[in-house]
Amino acid sequence: MICQRLTNYDLCKFITDAAFLHGIPVILETDDDYLHLSRGNPCYYGTNLNSELLDFARECQRNGEMEKLEDLLPQLEADRLAGLESYKRAIKLFDAVTVTTPELRATLLPYNKNVEVFVNNVEHVHFHRDHSLEQSTKDGKMVSKNLMGMYTVPSFFPERDPQTFEPILKDGQMQIKRIYRVGYACTSSHMQDWSTVHEPWNSLINKWGDRAHFIYMGDPWFYRTQKVFTGIPSEHNPEGDGRQNRRIHIPESTVPMYLLNSRALDCFIAPLEPTIFNMSKSDLKALEGASWGACPVLPDFVTYARSWEHGKTAFLYKNQKEFVEILDYLLTNPAVMEAVGRNARQYVFENRLEKHHAESRFNFYKSIIESKKKLVPLTPNKVTK
Repeated sequence: MICQRLTNYDLCKFITDAAFLHGIPVILETDDDYLHLSRGNPCYYGTNLNSELLDFARECQRNGEMEKLEDLLPQLEADRLAGLESYKRAIKLFDAVTVTTPELRATLLPYNKNVEVFVNNVEHVHFHRDHSLEQSTKDGKMVSKNLMGMYTVPSFFPERDPQTFEPILKDGQMQIKRIYRVGYACTSSHMQDWSTVHEPWNSLINKWGDRAHFIYMGDPWFYRTQKVFTGIPSEHNPEGDGRQNRRIHIPESTVPMYLLNSRALDCFIAPLEPTIFNMSKSDLKALEGASWGACPVLPDFVTYARSWEHGKTAFLYKNQKEFVEILDYLLTNPAVMEAVGRNARQYVFENRLEKHHAESRFNFYKSIIESKKKLVPLTPNKVTK
């Protein structure tokens, strides 16, 4: 039996006791370091599911209204610490624990000596994706295409008259050029991560926002806090600043649809706040983007540096200055972006497909099953040898 991300001792005890009576091994599967959650994480106070204040605390965190919690912080903190102790006790109940990084294994080893690392992988890579020609309204606003949640972001555009935005014709033909797409996918739990690149990202939009697509996938908060280009001034658009708006928001969706919409990226970022929690995370976000041949731009933390090679399969930045310089370089030299994206996809294809690791996972589960001691059923009035 495999239990995912359980932290409550009473629940884990109930499950493992029932399984023990039937001789069934139970494995805890987790990929997050709940012992070192940062305060800005929505799950920070969620380690104690018995806390009566939990729902209220989560609502305040979601709405950015932490001041409402000031008088309740002592009780919330006491509940959180009790939840962490419950989690530590729960880890000890399992026959084994599987994690996704060596750092997370080291964190959990004091509580269970049988912790195995199985890195995150993807099911397949994609060697083809669709391309389309950009269309826009007469006031310079781009027309995005959405088919049942599947978004199409144009990868080509016609040269346009800067005053009218009408396509420029040469010998009766539109002049078509490639346009590159840079994006970020996230949920509300990544606000602290986003804050590490918020300002430099805005500076890039100021420079490139009308010549490249900037795509936000997930929570609309990230899209709304950024620079907006409003197109050419007109009677219906008096606030227009003369530049075409190529910022695009793709709403939160199911995981399969998110993975499908990732095909719209030529380059993607995956910023992280420098915390103990993030150092134990896996590089799954990099895998998802790279599986489509997109170029990864990642912080130079162990989270990514353990697997991704700077300048070959990704670009790794150490600070905001390097973050801006790398993206500026890639947008100026798109051939490099494409080459590194292909290398990243090849790395995933050769090393990080689940089929390459399925046998080792199977063998581990098999060893746990075989090592589990079978209990002799207690049968009244029967003598057992």
